[in-house]
Amino acid sequence: MTTLKQKIALGLAGIGLLLLLIVWAAGKAVAPMALFLVALALVSSGIAVFVREEYLTRPEGIKNNGAWFRSLTARGIWGWLTGIILTGFYICLYWFPEYLTGLIQLFDPLSHVLRDTAANQWFVYGTLYTAAVVLMGIKFIYKYRHNPYQRLRTISVMFFQLGFAFLIPGLLMRLQQPEIYFTYFWPLSYYQGTPMAHEGYAGSDLGTYFFFLVWPCFLLAPLF
Repeated sequence: MTTLKQKIALGLAGIGLLLLLIVWAAGKAVAPMALFLVALALVSSGIAVFVREEYLTRPEGIKNNGAWFRSLTARGIWGWLTGIILTGFYICLYWFPEYLTGLIQLFDPLSHVLRDTAANQWFVYGTLYTAAVVLMGIKFIYKYRHNPYQRLRTISVMFFQLGFAFLIPGLLMRLQQPEIYFTYFWPLSYYQGTPMAHEGYAGSDLGTYFFFLVWPCFLLAPLF
């Protein structure tokens, strides 16, 4: 049963998402920094309050009650709607980024702070993905608060996504180095095995070039 506090939390998160959708639909961001911070605060606080109320008010233990029968997870109406929305977003992301202009502008201030350049659709996606990992990580920490292994695993995923997959690549760009993601290595990313990739690294300082030349070999060594 959803409590009053959870309903209020869902309302806050919904208003935050609504702001993002309005900017997306309008095609232009007004007061990007303020609007971005408000939307982020509403979504984050709403989710945090909801999951805290969901798990701390109940006994410890895994809660998967009704997962097979919920509309969202059992291919019901909410599941289909979510799938259509996510598919449409990915289509715009890959093939029609011009339809994301307003949303991209909303993330410009954060991109300038982190990368010293304007945002693009991939920065928007990376930011949203990282926010989802962190917020869902908070949920799993509450959910598995009785299990040290699950807590450690969740915290490690949050740490590496936020640091190595989001902040460090952006800071590298700010330092005028190649925007390198530590999880993108050959053969996981076939591009990293091409001469074009290494030509890009060669434009950086020797230490950076050497690191990204050796890093894939180090990660693949256990396979041999």
